[in-house]
Amino acid sequence: MPTPVTRSAHPSRVYTSLAPLEAVSVTVPVGSIRIESGDVATAQVSLAPEVADDEAADQAIAEATITEVGGSLAVTVPHRPAADGASGVTGSTVIAGGVGQIIQATGGSITVAGGRVVSGTGLVMVPSGAVEAVLTVPAQVRLLLDGQDVAITATGPAGQVTASSVNGSIHLERAETVVAITANGAVQIGEAANVEATTTNGSVRIGLVTDSAVLRATNGSIRARTTTSDFSARSLNGNVEVHAEVVSLPDSAVRTTHGLARVR
Repeated sequence: MPTPVTRSAHPSRVYTSLAPLEAVSVTVPVGSIRIESGDVATAQVSLAPEVADDEAADQAIAEATITEVGGSLAVTVPHRPAADGASGVTGSTVIAGGVGQIIQATGGSITVAGGRVVSGTGLVMVPSGAVEAVLTVPAQVRLLLDGQDVAITATGPAGQVTASSVNGSIHLERAETVVAITANGAVQIGEAANVEATTTNGSVRIGLVTDSAVLRATNGSIRARTTTSDFSARSLNGNVEVHAEVVSLPDSAVRTTHGLARVR
């Protein structure tokens, strides 16, 4: 049995699947997704605000859809943008803005439209509308995990995993096949047979890949251990270090434009 996943003290919504599952998809615009795969027959879902007394998160959870059809479970939390029209905010004044977040102006004025800062600069202080999705699922199910401002974590033995985030890290313990994409955040995978990992601003760390790997980073380093020659690691700005066991990798498999590339 897997170690129970720690949930928020006051979950707003829970669900237990009705039948064995083959696939689980989770979409959360702002917040976090945490998956525990293990020796269980059905899935358990818990949705809760990341921050207590967050009305925007409560509303998003109330409007979330949880559907189960033909061996597939889908959890979708809707996007809850902040109100339009906030503008002329200066100094350290705090307003609602961003992707349903609290924005603090760092000087000058900022303008919010469509729930986003469209001019000026600011600092994200506290997530508003952020939802924590925690799931316990059967081992080896297919996982589709997606979000915008979301950190994604999955532990236990998973099957095929596709994980994507715009602003957030992706951490996976074990899987058969992984596709992981984030614009701003690190990708860390403990062990997988096949990996495709891409990040624009962040590092890539692979504990072990056994069958195939394509690793890409624009601004970030790459470190990996491999037992397959079907391997490629590329960074534009960052070091690339690969530990190749049993196999021999050609120089062309490991490259960086601005940094050091090494196979050992």
